[in-house]
Parts: sequence; structure tokens; C-alpha cells
Amino acid sequence: MYKLFMALRYLRAHRIIYFSIAGVAVGIMVMIVVTSVMGGFSRDIRHRIRGMQSHIVVRSASHDLVFTNYKELSDRILKLPHVTGCAPRLEYLAWLTTRRGVGGRRASEAGRTPDVQVIGIDPTQERGTGDIGDYFRRGEPGTFTQETFQVKEDSPPAMIVGSEITQGYVPEVILQTARQGDYPIYLRDKFQIVGWFKSGMAEYDSKLIFMHLGAMQKFLRVMEGPYANVLAVGVDDHERNGAAARRTILDLLHEVEPCSHPERHRFYQCGNFVIRTWEEERRTLLQAVEIEKGIQSVILFFIVIVAGFNIIAIYTLMVRAKTRDVGVLKALGGTPAGITSIFLLSGASCGFVGSIVGIGLGLLLSQNLNEIVDFVRITSRELNGLEGGRSAVIASAVLAAVSLGALIVSWVGLYKRWTPWAAATAGAAGLMLAVTSWVFFSWIPGYEVREGYDWPIARSARIWIAIAAGGLPILWVGLRRLAQPLYDQFIGGVFRFVGTVLYSALGLGTLAAGCVSLALAMTRPGAEFQGYDLFPRQVYYLDRVPVLIDTGAIAIIVVMTLVVSVIFSIYPAIRAARTDPIEAIRDE
Repeated sequence: MYKLFMALRYLRAHRIIYFSIAGVAVGIMVMIVVTSVMGGFSRDIRHRIRGMQSHIVVRSASHDLVFTNYKELSDRILKLPHVTGCAPRLEYLAWLTTRRGVGGRRASEAGRTPDVQVIGIDPTQERGTGDIGDYFRRGEPGTFTQETFQVKEDSPPAMIVGSEITQGYVPEVILQTARQGDYPIYLRDKFQIVGWFKSGMAEYDSKLIFMHLGAMQKFLRVMEGPYANVLAVGVDDHERNGAAARRTILDLLHEVEPCSHPERHRFYQCGNFVIRTWEEERRTLLQAVEIEKGIQSVILFFIVIVAGFNIIAIYTLMVRAKTRDVGVLKALGGTPAGITSIFLLSGASCGFVGSIVGIGLGLLLSQNLNEIVDFVRITSRELNGLEGGRSAVIASAVLAAVSLGALIVSWVGLYKRWTPWAAATAGAAGLMLAVTSWVFFSWIPGYEVREGYDWPIARSARIWIAIAAGGLPILWVGLRRLAQPLYDQFIGGVFRFVGTVLYSALGLGTLAAGCVSLALAMTRPGAEFQGYDLFPRQVYYLDRVPVLIDTGAIAIIVVMTLVVSVIFSIYPAIRAARTDPIEAIRDE
């Protein structure tokens, strides 16, 4: 029991250990924020990748084989459990050409024409197979029905293209391809673009073209009747029921056309049919996302390693400072194993406390990441748009720097004995924060909402922000004066911790205001400036910063941090255990 008592005592014996705790906390906070954002991006990208894909794809094992009985087969698949939709598709590669070129380049200049994948679909049967309709609605004309592909008589067939293919209005294009029959057949026809879709995936928006299944069959000059080379199947709950639905489809295909190699069923291949999930169809893209996420996690983990080196340095100094204490413990019967345990427990406690603080900060920052992005965008835009905004920007930057310095001086006073200077520094910090807030938010009285993601801000908010920012340090130093008799007890430690959280929030807000003002003063944007957008929506095709908090990843981060804390405590613990009690007491 004495080992844990001594470990906790050493944890708060020197305030320099707080820097080790802060290092661990910052490392965990950064890892949680980055993994949450990367997890959100991964989730949204997976959703986009799957959006154009159905949950399960049934295709022929060879490119020269097709489904001539897709109507009968689709009807039977639709009757299987958990299946929500089954649609025939006719997919083919082609070349796209226009008189003006595509994407700003002519075929003659590029040396080739752009490759595209043309997909013939039936909008009615596509319902329940995927999210194609949602991506069509984001484009033009914004519908996904049979009428979407209807054109006037004697007009070229209609098609819907990805938003990145033509990059502008191109009324007519030419598709060229070739297919193998009894002899190679060259195919070329004119089509009209009646709309575009937007999925947010460059792989789709720059490569995919949709047309009606009937028009696709005519383009390929199918003489023997309608056919398809893909069956897109939707499942009600792919995560839970996808494997069972895939197996029942395999059994159905074997029943329709028994194969001579049943051992290939374990690869979900039955004769001329192959059954794949959407993950298998887009394995390369999904692997790229996971690899990038893993590499970033490994790189960020080195922040915790750096915090570990901080632990080993500080605890080594503490062992030298506590040589006499260690000598007394060994003289009283403390064993080397016991002394080692004390410092290992203290290092583990340092990592544990840092982990708790880091988890709290990381979750708080992750949950409010969009608000931070909006704060930077709105404040920079409005402050720059003020009449005489240049002087307000410079004044805000200078006042923020002075306020931050006064706040730090008052903050340090929390950990010292009470003196009249504590009230003076708190008053100065409060006054400077109030003035800084008043100047920085001088745009609020004339503020108007311009975009859908702008905050509704009342005109009186400027007054309340200044009162809160200026009054909190003064209020807290007054409470500290009342709590002075209990300052050396447990309640005093709680008071200092809460005060640290309060001062940290004020400091971060002041630092953010100063950074925005300094950036405006240095870049000098023009009147058309729309604010510093840390997350451009037109680039990522996302409305908000995607955040997905993974409790499993957080648990792994904490466990690895505790392991690092213990490992980097081994060296100072061994040095303490090897201390000679006689020499230690004599030296002291």
C-alpha cells in the first residue's frame, strides 16, 4: 500500500511533472481529434463508394458472357430473404469525344480520347439497390425516373454524365467502342447530354456515364434480344445480412444452372457467375483509405513517444532530487523491487492522468470542430469587412497578445501563496480581456447572416462576451481569496484544477482571436474576402467536417500510452533502486 501512496505523492511533489502530464494529454488529444476526423472521412468515403455500387454484384466470370434471361433471374432473386432490389445493368468501356474536346483538352492534343465507363440502367428497377438516385438529385435535372432519359423523337439518345467529365455545357457528344462478335465490331454513335450527377468521388464523377438500358443495347447493336452483364442486388442490412443473402444467391444460381465445380463455391463462383460484394468491387479504393488512416495514426503516435522521453528526463531528475528519500526508504527496509515499483507506478499514474485529461480535451475538440471552423470563417470575414477594419485588426492582434500575457501571469498566481498582487494581476487580465473582446467583436452590431451555416448572433452578444471574458478572472481570484484557508487541502487542489481549465479556455479563445487578427493583418485580403475557410465545402463535397468518435481506437490509444509511460519509467526506477542508502544519506 505504501508503494501506491509514495507513487501518488511523487506525482504531485514537483510541479515540473505537470509538464509530463500535459505532454501526454496533448498527444492523446491530437490523436483522438485526427483519428475522429479520419474516421469520419473514411465513413463518408465508404458511403460514397458504395453509393454508386449495389451491396452485391452478380456478374459473368468472363467479359464475353452475358445474362440473356435476366428478367427471370431478377424476379427469382427479388423473392430471396433480405433482398430489397435487383436491377440489370449493361456496363461497357468507351471513348468520349466532342468537337471542343472534353475537360478543356482536345483529343488531338491529348493523343487519345478520354476513357469512360458507360452503364445502361433501368431507373424503375434500380430502386432498392443503391443510392444512385440521391446523386442524380444533386445534379441536373435533379430527377431519377424513366422520364429522365426521355427525348424528342428523332433526337439522339439521352445520357447523364459525371460532373467532372464535360466541365461545362456540351449538348452533344460521340461515343465510340468496339465489341467482339463473329468478327470485331466498331461502334460509334451520337448522344445528347440531358443532365449530370455529382457523387463527390472523382473516380465516379470523371468516369461514369449513365443511359437507359434500352439505349445502351441499341448502341451495342444487340440483335439477339435484350441482355445484361451485371445484376445489381440490394440488401436490407448489408452488415448483418449481406453474407446470408450472398450465400442464398449462390445457391439459387447453382439451382438455375448447376456447375461442374462445386468446390469453387467457397470463392462465390458458380459456373459462369461470380458474386461479389461492393467492398470487393472497390477493394483498391478502400485499402487506400485504410492505409492512409493507419499511417497517420502511426505518425501521430510519435507525439506520445516524445511525451515518453519527457517522462524519462523529468523522472531521472526527480530521482536525483529525491536521493535522500530513497535512501531513507531503503534504510527502513524498502527492497529494490519495492523502490522500482514506486517509480513505475508513478510513471503509470502520470500517463493515466494525462490520458484522462487528453480524452476529455480530445472529445471536446472533436465534438465542437465544426463550431471552431465556423468561428474562424465568420469572425475573419466580418472583421475584414468593417469600415476601417485595418485599424481594428491591428488593435485586436496587439490587445490579444497583451491580454494573453496578463492572463498567464494571473494563471501562475493560482499556484502560489496569496498576495495582493494576485488581485491586481487578475484585475489587469480581466480588463484587457474585456477590451480585447469588445474590439475583436466590434462587427456584431452590423452582422447579418449570409450563408446557411452562419450563426444567428444577437447584437447584445458583444456586451455579454466582454462581460464574461473580463469578469471570469476577477471572479475566480475573489473565490480563491475566500478559499485560502483550505488551499493546502484536497479542496485546494480541486480549485486549482478547475481554475486551470477556466484559464485554459480563456487563453485558447484569446489565442484564436489573436491568430485570426494577425492573419488578417499579414494577408490583407480584399473586400470580396469570404473568410478563412478551414474546410472548403466545394473541395470535399461535404457540408460539415465529418467526425466519427471510435471508442475502440480511443481505448487502444490509452492502453498504448500507459505502456509507453511504464516503459519510459523503467530507467529512472532502476536508478532509484540501485541507490546505496548509506551513500545517499551521507551525501545529503
